[in-house]
Amino acid sequence: MSEPAEVVAETMKRYSNLSGEFSFQDDDILPEGEMDRKWRDLLITYADRFVVGTNTNVNVRWVEYVDLVDAHWAWLCLLPRVAARAIAVENTERVFGREYLRPFHRNDRLLKSGASQADSAAVGWFGSGLSGVF
Repeated sequence: MSEPAEVVAETMKRYSNLSGEFSFQDDDILPEGEMDRKWRDLLITYADRFVVGTNTNVNVRWVEYVDLVDAHWAWLCLLPRVAARAIAVENTERVFGREYLRPFHRNDRLLKSGASQADSAAVGWFGSGLSGVF
């Protein structure tokens, strides 16, 4: 469980340089399979300040990787394309640089790259191939 959307929205409004990352908020964003309206509004309003993550800094998360990506897909696909693309791809490219991320666009490359756990957590989403979809 994360902070409620209202708290996140107020914090984002108050701190204009603040960015956020989604790893464990899927149940908050998409409770019982339907997108929470407050989270949807927040994601669209601040789409340029969020990224998705998988918290693969814990080894067991790699076993769950496909499920983690599927959980993000479930709510990203309900957003307008421009917001989904920003959150899933463009914001991370802007922060880390497209050249930095290129080796991580395929999951097998990520696993074989020798990337640090921090690198893996930061770019793990790109292993899912989303960069070619949105």
